[in-house]
Amino acid sequence: DVKDIALATLRHRIALAPEMEIEGHDVDTVLKAVLSKVDAPRI
Repeated sequence: DVKDIALATLRHRIALAPEMEIEGHDVDTVLKAVLSKVDAPRI
């Protein structure tokens, strides 16, 4: 499943703005929020 491997695949490609990190956000949280709003592709 695409969403199952998305975090491991995309984690190292994302750099958060310093403001986001100061506010306590991390890459995994941001990616999970984005993935929750995107439908998985269908075959």
